Amino acid sequence: MEDRSKPSPGLDISTPASRSFLRSNEVWVFLGSLLTISFLLIEGQDSQKPLKIALLVILVIFLSMFAVLECILLYFLVVHRGIWTWGRLANLPSKLYGQKNEPGAWRAFDQALTRARRFRRDDPRRAQMDGDLALFLSNQTHYAHADALFAEAVDIFKDSGIARIADLARVRNNWAVSRIDRLH
Repeated sequence: MEDRSKPSPGLDISTPASRSFLRSNEVWVFLGSLLTISFLLIEGQDSQKPLKIALLVILVIFLSMFAVLECILLYFLVVHRGIWTWGRLANLPSKLYGQKNEPGAWRAFDQALTRARRFRRDDPRRAQMDGDLALFLSNQTHYAHADALFAEAVDIFKDSGIARIADLARVRNNWAVSRIDRLH
């Protein structure tokens, strides 16, 4: 029998995750209230000119912070998710197949697989592409090749750590659905 007295190292899903600062509703309500008060005071009397300037400076600081956060989000989407580059290439075979362009879909698959192989063996972008391409193969009932790509993606995401746990869950889910689809 297994000894459960000691907690195993790894992900503990029994405790809620800490909330991100930016996802907190209180922060956004505070910022919205601050902006509203700032605009009302700026439109008020001139006797409060130093207060208006101070609030305007605070407003500029918060808008600058928002612009920086937007730049970080854009960087994440472009570099880590590859929305205009490798991510688009990985989803192209499914898109072309959905448009009834089967030869184009297989050419796009070959190009995407070649591109995925250009990433290092431990690169999560390679795993992301492998997972998307494996899903395409699974939908075309090429299960043996799809299983190999799913397994490679899972291995890479497992080694990537906690930061890629959602991607790992998505690939494992797609692999499980692929296995269920074989039974039908």
